[in-house]
Amino acid sequence: MRRQSNAIPKPGAILLLTALLAASLGLVACQARRVPAVGTDVGAGDRLHGRLVQGRKSQAFTFEGVESSLLSFTLKADEANQASPDVTLLDPEGKPILLTSHVQTAKGAATMVVEDLILLRTGTYQVTVTPPNPCQPVYWRFNHCLTFPQMEDFHVTLTACGEHPIYLSAPRGGWVVVQVKPERGSALVPVFKAVKDPWGGRALDPERRPSWAPKPVVSRAVDGTLFLNFVAPIPGRYTIVASARPGKEGPAIVSTQVRPASGPAREVAHPNRRPQDYGLPAAGSASDAGR
Repeated sequence: MRRQSNAIPKPGAILLLTALLAASLGLVACQARRVPAVGTDVGAGDRLHGRLVQGRKSQAFTFEGVESSLLSFTLKADEANQASPDVTLLDPEGKPILLTSHVQTAKGAATMVVEDLILLRTGTYQVTVTPPNPCQPVYWRFNHCLTFPQMEDFHVTLTACGEHPIYLSAPRGGWVVVQVKPERGSALVPVFKAVKDPWGGRALDPERRPSWAPKPVVSRAVDGTLFLNFVAPIPGRYTIVASARPGKEGPAIVSTQVRPASGPAREVAHPNRRPQDYGLPAAGSASDAGR
């Protein structure tokens, strides 16, 4: 029969167990704190942190914009009693965009809010921030989003010999839904003949589909409505070509919907601002990175 031990653990063993427990808890805490990326190109939903020091005239960064989308962004001074930096926005051709009518906050406020600015081109947009007072350092934070307003339904008569284009703009990785519904009493059987990307290529080519994206789906409801669902491989204007089966032509109602790509927002540090400056660990080192 095995005798139960009533021995009290030695103080050294208790200290060792305590140290191991503390180390494991510290490891969990470090894993929970996301290490920020470092760069000057930000995606929708990312938060970019920057620092304008004395003597630095400006800082610049970029994001990917899509024509016909609505841009909204927030630029905030991270320290109290400071005005947000001034902003210049350039389109993909390097032309400045007037922001005045879309600014929702007063000049000199700690936060600058811009809402519903219509983008006219697809490509890389550049944002340049400058300090309101060049003699005072400014810590700032920027985040933006793109929205894609739903187009109004429109009516079209589909024929077997004709190619009837449906246009829409979508971001990289955005979810696209197209619906072609025969009007009441119509014998129409709609079909899709092609889906062209912004460069005229095959948007549904399996080799171009993002690795995480599901396969495109074409389906037909009981009432004859034809649906197309796919993920946009690149940003820009897409063309969906609709037609009808021979002998099954007629009027239809077309509607589209575009949802932006979804994913976890990142904390991004501008190269001129250390991650430690806003309470996150530095990339590559937890102790002395950025010194």
